[in-house]
Amino acid sequence: MMHAVALLLIAGAVATAASGSPGGPYLLGGRAQGPALDADGALAGWEGQAGLEAPATPSGAGEIRCGGNILKLAKPAAVTNEAGGLAFAYRWPEEPNLEAVVRHRWTRQGRGWTWTREVEGEIGEAAFQGSLGK
Repeated sequence: MMHAVALLLIAGAVATAASGSPGGPYLLGGRAQGPALDADGALAGWEGQAGLEAPATPSGAGEIRCGGNILKLAKPAAVTNEAGGLAFAYRWPEEPNLEAVVRHRWTRQGRGWTWTREVEGEIGEAAFQGSLGK
């Protein structure tokens, strides 16, 4: 049985080398401009009108801290297109038996655009009971 849990996502300044994973870059929203993500789900740069492209400083997609474990968001099990964005699914079948989906959305807000990341997770029964102190 899996339980939904709140996850702590550490994003941004997690410095790592380029992933080298297949896939990507992915342009959010399928538009000609906006954030581009690499195969791991990390910001790879900004795609824009001619002359406005900008690469990002190499970084990771983030990490999840769960029960004393630090789990890097790397090598997603699946990347899927969703309305207005992309979903990166990560799985750690060993302890803590965690599944996490990070949804990246690129939406219009008045005259500007907003990039959001939503994190959803499920954790296995043993780790769930352990987090309760049982």
